[in-house]
Amino acid sequence: MRSMDISRFTDPRFGPDPYFEKLKDRASCSDMHLKYMFQIVWPLMDTFRKVLVGQRDMTTYLSIGRFAVGDRDFRSDGSVRLGFGHIYFWERPGTGKSLLAKTPSLVLGGTSSRFQGMAGTLPQDYTGNRIIQIDPQTEKKIFELVPGPGFTQMQLLDEFFRSDERTQGAALESLGEGTVTVAGTTYDKHPVTGEPISPFAIITGNPIETKGVYPAIRAFLDRIMFTVRGHEFSAHEFAEILRRTNQFHNVVFTKVCDMETVREVQEFFHREIYVSERIQEDVLGRFAEITNNPYRFGYLKELADEFGGPIVLGGISGRGVCHWEGAAKILAAFRYRNYVTLDDVRKVLLPILRHRLMFAPNVLRLFTDLWKKRDTVETADAIIHKLIKEAW
Repeated sequence: MRSMDISRFTDPRFGPDPYFEKLKDRASCSDMHLKYMFQIVWPLMDTFRKVLVGQRDMTTYLSIGRFAVGDRDFRSDGSVRLGFGHIYFWERPGTGKSLLAKTPSLVLGGTSSRFQGMAGTLPQDYTGNRIIQIDPQTEKKIFELVPGPGFTQMQLLDEFFRSDERTQGAALESLGEGTVTVAGTTYDKHPVTGEPISPFAIITGNPIETKGVYPAIRAFLDRIMFTVRGHEFSAHEFAEILRRTNQFHNVVFTKVCDMETVREVQEFFHREIYVSERIQEDVLGRFAEITNNPYRFGYLKELADEFGGPIVLGGISGRGVCHWEGAAKILAAFRYRNYVTLDDVRKVLLPILRHRLMFAPNVLRLFTDLWKKRDTVETADAIIHKLIKEAW
């Protein structure tokens, strides 16, 4: 692609992706691929980096999840439904989680909502409910549906696991199946706009405030593509936060497309990015099998002997391996390739595993003390890194 004129693909408001300049000699993709990258994906990533200081993992994985295929399912009419790659930001307060979550709908369009998890929330707070109204023509009482956040296309579920299992179950239906049930009636389209229910969710939580937090149901976690953590800010980044927030009144968000186009991009990359049978069988399939019982395959044996038994009780599911492949495809697309490499597969693995690897009771507490880690979250990452290193 050395001699290609890329100006015909770029949006003049954003210019070309600077990453493309670094690898254009090795790029392997179609004109449509370039068009989607320069006109849709790069504007989103550029906006993220103008708004948020640092936190490159948060912006990168959010961008991947926005276009990746997560769940793959059938609708009630037999048509195929491709879900998005929902993101769980699990980090201390003040790292930019909520700020970052507000950006996609400003650039990519679509309806958006915010749901605040807290003690006492009900499923109806998420799904919406039917209320009694007076028909202006007949003056009779009627039930009218008031749609809740579960019907919107872009959902920020803030501190969501402060909600109980019933509310989590209501969100599971919307995010996992693309339907919302209210008062016994199941909807697959927004009752007002007629848009299909195909949400992308950003869930937030923090590891230091656990009072009033309910356990996350496993079925809900399996619908999440990535668990992403941020990093602590440096002195320079703290100063940059002050500079940027003082200039927020000058920030202009440019909408570049609508949700229909986002779905087109998602389907295009899912269809066009090739994954070899060798990677599917020997890497994705084999490693997914290992994560469900590493001890049986001789991995993490040293830690298991120290603990006195297997330390991992469960890993990647059939749905999880689909999320893993979907994420690797989008990373390859972001690298301007139409095929997935081993590096793509490995790069997205840690945030895929964080909420899927199920540890035996007391494992994380034991090794946190032995290794003198700051918290069990850091310990879990260390064990996952060790498993990847041993089994890869």
